[in-house]
Amino acid sequence: MPAVHSRFIDALDALNDNIVILDACGSILFTNRSWRKFARKNPCADGTLPRYIAVGSNYLNVCRAAAQADPDTFGDICHGIEAVLEGARRDYSLTYPCHSPQKDRWFEMNVRPLTHAIPREVLIVHTDITQRRLSELEAQRKQSELSAALANLSGLAGRIKSSLDQNLKTAELAHSFSPRQEASIHVQHQLDSLSTREMEVLRGLAQGQRQASIAAALKLSPKSISTYRSRILNKLNLNSDAELIAFLTRNGQL
Repeated sequence: MPAVHSRFIDALDALNDNIVILDACGSILFTNRSWRKFARKNPCADGTLPRYIAVGSNYLNVCRAAAQADPDTFGDICHGIEAVLEGARRDYSLTYPCHSPQKDRWFEMNVRPLTHAIPREVLIVHTDITQRRLSELEAQRKQSELSAALANLSGLAGRIKSSLDQNLKTAELAHSFSPRQEASIHVQHQLDSLSTREMEVLRGLAQGQRQASIAAALKLSPKSISTYRSRILNKLNLNSDAELIAFLTRNGQL
């Protein structure tokens, strides 16, 4: 590559993006300060600097080797760079993850040909878009939560509507009863309110048994029978045994 103007070099070094220039064969002709700084801050596991990223190394060969492990990403990168170098494409871009052990990172890669360079040369710019990507992921998370909340509200609204419809049907059904049916339902509710023991005492009273006889049959004290009798009359809104017999007779319980 012809000597690069010092101002051009200063301009590239002033950028925060990681920049590299390749020749027609894919070999590195130039790297800016951010590129070299990134390499120093991200050494290999043994502490050495990453290989084949300095001037003179073939960048395309590095991508081809990486494509063996990740063909989707690096295979696409190789084809994109080659297409721009061959003039088959005007430019090429790709967003890709570049996570470190300490944090997740994402970069955007843009490849463009250098004007008037013969043979053809390309400028490759890697821009850190981690903050933008994290914001996008957070927005997606919030959208998912909102969608889930709306789905829950919709389900709740459906259940409430179903319950209201059922209550309305029940109310309509209740209003459809005749006075005699309503009275029968009311009587049944009154009888259902009696406990098992109270029903036993009620049957004795209905048969005309004395309280002492009922007490002996149920193995209870006469006082307990008297208490159960009072509860029965109270629950049935009656005042005497005579009213009780009339109530049972009138409602078909005798």
